[in-house]
Amino acid sequence: MKKPKVIEFDRKCLRVLKSTLLARTPEEGCALLIGKRGNNYLPRENEVFRVHVIWPCCNIWSYEKFKIISQKPQEGNQEGERTNIEISKKNRFLIDPREQIVAQQWARGNHLIVLGDAHSHPIGKAIPSRVDSLWSTESRLMVIIDSEAAIRAWWWEKKNQRFESIEISYFGY
Repeated sequence: MKKPKVIEFDRKCLRVLKSTLLARTPEEGCALLIGKRGNNYLPRENEVFRVHVIWPCCNIWSYEKFKIISQKPQEGNQEGERTNIEISKKNRFLIDPREQIVAQQWARGNHLIVLGDAHSHPIGKAIPSRVDSLWSTESRLMVIIDSEAAIRAWWWEKKNQRFESIEISYFGY
């Protein structure tokens, strides 16, 4: 999938997204974003991702299942020095792959697609964290909501290994 210029949320979906993700505080909440590429106003298919459905998911992250010993050195660290990040459901989410398959099947059956995912940062800003960048392996859409209900959209570009901000707009009532 190519990076969109804009992600549009149905206002009803936005309410569901906020309540679903913030209900998990102090842990990160997560959801899949289901909708279509393109709209009636912009003819090019990949310029707009339009979210019609929020698919709430369970955060199945477990340190015992996904133990991390160490991470890449951070800037400023001496060569060979490693930075360990304590990871828990408070700063990491994982959507069950079986849940993703069910959501994809449902979306296809309704002529929609899974556009990306969303998660909360109950103890941080609505910007990608170090943990988010370490666990992002494919180019994708990521929407983040913080504890103040601020929402921002991001595109992880695998080639550049960095996040780019995406404009958010709204439709509906």
